[in-house]
Amino acid sequence: MDDFTGNTFRLVLSEDADAGTAESALREHEAEGGFPIELLRLNRSAGPVRKGAYREEVRVLTPWLQRQSCEAVLARPDHYVFGGVRRVRTDIGRLLADARRQWSGSNAGLFRKLEA
Repeated sequence: MDDFTGNTFRLVLSEDADAGTAESALREHEAEGGFPIELLRLNRSAGPVRKGAYREEVRVLTPWLQRQSCEAVLARPDHYVFGGVRRVRTDIGRLLADARRQWSGSNAGLFRKLEA
């Protein structure tokens, strides 16, 4: 997955998640001064996929999201999960706001080190 997205924050969406709401929330996150987040949409389709879609060769993320009852998770550059949401439509804005608050200030230096 690092080859696909690089070493950055990733918002991983299940195939059933509302991608339009997630994209809108990411634009708002950036407008509020948020750090860069790569959107990653899981996709099972054998046909052509949209930009940002990720097809797992070995299904690991999709079953994991299902076990956690999450439509989306925010993964940090060090591969730890910052947090997840059950419903993108109602909860994604709060997750991104929490991440902005936590990763500004004293954690900003650590973020720059992880990006390098």
